[in-house]
Formats: sequence, C-alpha cells, structure tokens
Amino acid sequence: MSFYENTLVTKQDLPESQLKIIKEKYSDLINSNSGKVIKIEEWGLLNLSRKIKRYNKAFYIHYKFEGSKSVRFVVQHLWAEKDRKNWAAAVLEYNFNSRFALYVADNWNYGDTDIHYYSVGGSYSKGRTRLGVNYGRQRGGLICIGGVCRFVPENTGVTANLTVSF
Repeated sequence: MSFYENTLVTKQDLPESQLKIIKEKYSDLINSNSGKVIKIEEWGLLNLSRKIKRYNKAFYIHYKFEGSKSVRFVVQHLWAEKDRKNWAAAVLEYNFNSRFALYVADNWNYGDTDIHYYSVGGSYSKGRTRLGVNYGRQRGGLICIGGVCRFVPENTGVTANLTVSF
C-alpha cells in the first residue's frame, strides 16, 4: 500500500455543518476508490501566506490515507520572450503500487522550433533505491529532478537512471 497526505483548504466563514459535509464527501471519495482514511486532522483556522480574494485566513483539514493505485496528470506552460520561446508540457503517470509506475510525457517547444520532446517510461523503487528506464527525446541543457540539477546533452533513445537516497 502507498501512503498519501492531502490538505483541504476551505473558506474561513463556512459553517460547521458545511465543513462536516466536505469531510464526509472527501472521506467517501477516498474509500470508494480503493483507499482507506487513516487519520483526519482539523488544523483549524490558520493564516494564508497570501490573501485570496477577500480572505486572509482559511480552515485547514489534513487527511492521511492509504491507497493501492494512483493517477497523476500534470499540464504546464511557459511563456518566454528569449531563449527558446514558448513551451507546453504534459505528463500522465499511473502508479500500480508504491514500487512500480509507468508514464508518458511530451514537452512541446511551439514558440521557436516546433519540436516535440516525447518520452515513455517506467520506474521501480525498493527502499531508498529507484531504477528508471525511459525511451524518447531528451531536451539538452540543465535538467533538475528531485532537487538535483545536471547538464545533459540532447539525445533520442533509451536512458536508464539509478538513484539511491541517503
């Protein structure tokens, strides 16, 4: 099983009855999708780091839960006047469990070269070690993953990464 945490942030002026409905709906959503709520923490009314609309505070509800599978979909966009101009990117990842995941991704440089940097791959993790295998096109330059940055050449083909955390 994989363990997850998620924090819901609600309006500061919601009545207690609405908060109870939100907690029940979110718990039902987790439980009906092969998950199990382990703990619900009400952190209460806390200051927001920035004002959202007219609100300076929000009510925080923190969930700890476990689940067997997960899907992640990320879409990003970058507007730039210089360098390689505009970029669009998308990643779709499916985690079978806490050890095995597959993904498909595309970075599209539509502002300068109209090149797609597609890739498909997967990873297997055990303890502090992660093995990743990828096929696709790699954009050259400074690449940062998990807080580690390195310069890589542009290439197309199969790559393998072995990461050990300590």
